[in-house]
Amino acid sequence: MESTDLRHVLSGPETKTEAQDKTSKIKNSDKHILNKSFPQEGDINVNDFLELEEEIEVEKSMYDREWTKLEKGMKLNRLQIFVQEEKEKNDLDDKKSEDLKALLFKMCNDGQFNKANIVEYENETIMSIKILEYDEDSKTYRGKRVKKKVRTTPKSKSNLDRLLKKNKS
Repeated sequence: MESTDLRHVLSGPETKTEAQDKTSKIKNSDKHILNKSFPQEGDINVNDFLELEEEIEVEKSMYDREWTKLEKGMKLNRLQIFVQEEKEKNDLDDKKSEDLKALLFKMCNDGQFNKANIVEYENETIMSIKILEYDEDSKTYRGKRVKKKVRTTPKSKSNLDRLLKKNKS
């Protein structure tokens, strides 16, 4: 007697072999991926090496932005390099250079370097800082205060003020 029961069809030996085929296919594909991930001898291409060098150069130029677009840590890094350059240029001792570094870091943290016209920044280096004064006699630096322009907005005139102004004229 023939059985038309689906249990026999679904649980038959055909489904087991299909399941085994699937696992063997997966294992083969995993082996393929693993073999591709580890280069064999002679697999390194010169073009791949050059592309890697270009990517490294792109990463090095993260300082190649406007001063205002740099993150705070990047600004502090550039300020530290500026301190080293000033130390060499003006023949400062370690104490004076540490004082300069502390002054610049404090000014940066206070937000005094946020305007683009205060720090002259080109080719990933700080050329000059406009609010920084150097006294050659004492070999010390001072920060100038930036005067904030206060704009007063005129209040709207009341009807009484307008009437009094008309009567004066």
